[in-house]
Amino acid sequence: MSGAKPTDVTKTSTRTVQASTAQRNRTNHTNGCGRAAGRDPAIGTATNLKEHRLKPLQEWICDTCSQVIGCPEDGWVEWLDDDTHLYYGFRIRHVCNRSTLHVAGPTHTGCQRYYRHLPAGGPGLNDLPLTMLVGPDGIAQMLSFIDQRVGSYVREPACRVRDLAEWTTLFRRLFLPYYEEARLYWDAAEHDGYFADHDPVSAYCPQVLQQLIEIYGPAGRPA
Repeated sequence: MSGAKPTDVTKTSTRTVQASTAQRNRTNHTNGCGRAAGRDPAIGTATNLKEHRLKPLQEWICDTCSQVIGCPEDGWVEWLDDDTHLYYGFRIRHVCNRSTLHVAGPTHTGCQRYYRHLPAGGPGLNDLPLTMLVGPDGIAQMLSFIDQRVGSYVREPACRVRDLAEWTTLFRRLFLPYYEEARLYWDAAEHDGYFADHDPVSAYCPQVLQQLIEIYGPAGRPA
């Protein structure tokens, strides 16, 4: 893989998004998914997925606006690093020009939460396009967050993640089929004892997650 590194959103992301916007305007006003510009009316929100089922590992829920991110090209991942250079606060959100907040936002930062709200001199800002965090290359990128070794050479800190459970949640969202949608109904399933007969492996197997969606998603609820 290319070995791309996280970048400071204040220095790089806005410029990248502007370039992306210009390129998309030159290509018949289509977005990265190949659809005509504008939100797909068939796509719902995180709390109202009635007709639309997420395509596993192709669609995600934006952590800012709760709308569906329709393809990797429309998404971005952002996070912070603390004064010891450890990563935390992982979020998946829309590329600026694909956000429903893009037009209304006075600073045109769309779904960028950290760029809009963090004070100057605060935690470090980092981000990557979602396209760089999917598939085999994405796995390599994500694993580099928790293991900086290259052969016998170890960068310090060897693990760049402050909270392993938080990193694991992001990893599951990116690479476990059906997890992104199943997590919408996780609390209800847990309350009902759905996981009582499952261990930490089987609870996250795709067939178990798919069944959870069928039971607790809108289609499985009584009218």
